[in-house]
Amino acid sequence: ENGCDMISIEQVVSLAHVDASEWDHLAGPSVVASYGWLRTLEETRRSIVSSRYILARIGAGLVGAVACRIEEDANNSMLNPMLFGRLAETAQRLHLGPLPCLVCGTDGMGEPVLVRADATADERRHVTATLVGAIEETAREKGWTVCFRRVRREKSPIVEVLTNRAYLRGFELPSAYLELDPSWNSFADFRRGLKKAHPRTAKNIKGELNRAKRAGLVIEQIDDPGPYREHLHRLLDAHHVRLNRHPFPFRAEFFDQLKARLGDKAVIYVARIGAELVGALVALQGGGETFLPMVGINHDSGRAGAAYFNLAYNRPIEDSIVAGCRRIYFGVGIWDAKARRGCRCAETDFYLHVWSGLQELALRGVCQLRSRINNSRSAALRRNEQERGDGDASRQ
Repeated sequence: ENGCDMISIEQVVSLAHVDASEWDHLAGPSVVASYGWLRTLEETRRSIVSSRYILARIGAGLVGAVACRIEEDANNSMLNPMLFGRLAETAQRLHLGPLPCLVCGTDGMGEPVLVRADATADERRHVTATLVGAIEETAREKGWTVCFRRVRREKSPIVEVLTNRAYLRGFELPSAYLELDPSWNSFADFRRGLKKAHPRTAKNIKGELNRAKRAGLVIEQIDDPGPYREHLHRLLDAHHVRLNRHPFPFRAEFFDQLKARLGDKAVIYVARIGAELVGALVALQGGGETFLPMVGINHDSGRAGAAYFNLAYNRPIEDSIVAGCRRIYFGVGIWDAKARRGCRCAETDFYLHVWSGLQELALRGVCQLRSRINNSRSAALRRNEQERGDGDASRQ
């Protein structure tokens, strides 16, 4: 008998009910799937978001899991704006939106379904299918739709399962990532490499560094965010409102809890000119990768020192090279600037399952339209990807 047939499913409403070391053993080196990161997000959210964790066990051992949240309130939903943009509220009033929805996956580039690293291919497929089945059973019982976010666009058990179950599929806005050449030992090496593909940007970076020096811009890491947390929170909140029309979704104690839980894996940068803080950046490092999920800049005060470019790009690139990281994820948005720094596309999709045939018909067209919009908005990164591929082919 295959031990995989003995999978039992458990559901909990908080990671507080899961042993931290057991979860981290399952998550492996992925810092964005780690207990410390997810627990911090869960505990410090400003809005009330109901979490749910679907756990797969064989005996007492955790072999798979999915982190989920229940989106019910259109005002606090990330899913509705993703699908409908500025028409999100109108769509919900017309009952076209997918809420309430069980949204599956972590807030980042982590895989939405975690399966133990030593599982065979057959076990991985079986654990994944069992978890998806349990999610659908719960969602149908509660009257929720189901959405898996940020599923990598590559062959995998979760893609296979969701495709076989006829989920609606749409393209997410891609994240931008920078591949760090193993031969780079310093930021100067990065600039020399960039000069071959984007000479103007390489020249501009020199200008950004000179502006920082003239303005007295200082960027430093802080080990104790306590004395700074209110100011850090104001910077990220203002930046978030300006770009997303919504406040920063976490309370000020987010920074203290993040450092307490993740230690050196969480790096908090501040940028200052004189005594004034003009920028803040949160970086996560693990498994040879750097993630930059949160930034806040006072553009008026920081403009003279090119604070945005020095804090959000130049300094973390320099530090990641020194730390021996292989890749930096910059997130979504401002794709032209990221493409000019050599970034490429991390393609991901969302998969949506609804129970009403009429709603599915309406949302099918929405998914197709959203995919075209997202492809268009991130065209600069896609050109970089194509040029990189053409260059690789020409060298073969």
